[in-house]
Amino acid sequence: MTDFGLYVRMETDWDSILKNALLAEEHNFKSAWINDHLIGLQKGDEEMLEAWTIMTTIAAKTKKLKVGHTVLCNNFRNPALLAKMVTTLDVISKGRVELAIGAGWYEKEYLAYGYPFLSAGERVKQLKEALIIINKMFKEEEFDFEGEFWQLKGCRNDPKPFQKEVPIWVGGDKRKIMRVAAELATGINLPYSTFDDAKKILGWVAEDCDTFGRKYDDFKKSYFTVMHLTKTEEEAYDIAKKAADEKKTPEEILEERFLGTPEFLLQKITRFRDELDMSYFMVAVRGTENIEEPITLFSDEVMKGL
Repeated sequence: MTDFGLYVRMETDWDSILKNALLAEEHNFKSAWINDHLIGLQKGDEEMLEAWTIMTTIAAKTKKLKVGHTVLCNNFRNPALLAKMVTTLDVISKGRVELAIGAGWYEKEYLAYGYPFLSAGERVKQLKEALIIINKMFKEEEFDFEGEFWQLKGCRNDPKPFQKEVPIWVGGDKRKIMRVAAELATGINLPYSTFDDAKKILGWVAEDCDTFGRKYDDFKKSYFTVMHLTKTEEEAYDIAKKAADEKKTPEEILEERFLGTPEFLLQKITRFRDELDMSYFMVAVRGTENIEEPITLFSDEVMKGL
C-alpha cells in the first residue's frame, strides 16, 4: 500500500495554504504537512506563519485528514510541552496527528529568534533526549528525567493521546540521526534523496534496527520531495535543461528528480516503493503554466495508478 501526504505550504499566505489542505482532503491524500520555519529560506524576508498554529487550524477545518510537519524543529519547543501539544491536538482531532521532528539546521533563524545554535552532535543528542521524553509522555503515568539538556520532576501527561500509538517520524539523512530514529521513532522521513542515496541510508537503518532489536520491515519509511508535473516529456526536458549547469546535465536532473509526465512519476514512485519499501510519500505537487490544477491531476493520474 502507498500513502501520500501533501505538503501544503507551497505558497506562504494562509488562504492558499488552507486551499491546498482542503484539496488534499478532497482528493484522498492521507495527510497534510507543513515545514516548521520562522523566517524565509530564500531571502529571509518571505512571509512565514508559525507552523503549529497553522496545523491546529487545518485540523479544525478538515474532517479526516491527518496533520503533521516536515519537520518540527526540536529546539523550538520544550519536548514535554510539545508532547502535551501533540496529545491535545490528537484528542481534539480524534487521532489525526502524526509527529515528525528533526534536529534543526537553519542557523539564521536560531540566531534571529534567540535560540542557541549548538553543534550538530549536540543537536542530535538533544533530539534523542526529546524523543525519550516524548515517548514517556505518551506512555507512562508519571516520571522523572535527568538529562544533559532537560530535567523533569514528577512529569505527567493526562489525558493520553487519542491514538494508542502516535506515529513519530524523524526527519533527516545523516548517520547519527538515523540511529536515533531506529532506536526511538516509528519511522524516518528522507528529504530529497536520490534513489542510490536512499538505498544507502535505508541500509544504515536496517543495521540499526537489528542493533536495537526492532524489525526493519515494521519500521516506516517516508520520502519527502517535489513532484513536478508536465504534460509532455519534451516539456520536462526543457525544464531540466534550464536547471542544468556544469555539475548536472539535463539527463542527470531527470534521473534524480521527480519531474515529468504522470506516467513518468508513477514509474519512479513505483520503483521507490517496490525496491526500497518506501510506503509513504510526503510531496509538494507543482505543475506548469498549462496545468490548471496539479494537485487534482496528481491524484487522478498518479495516486490512483498505484
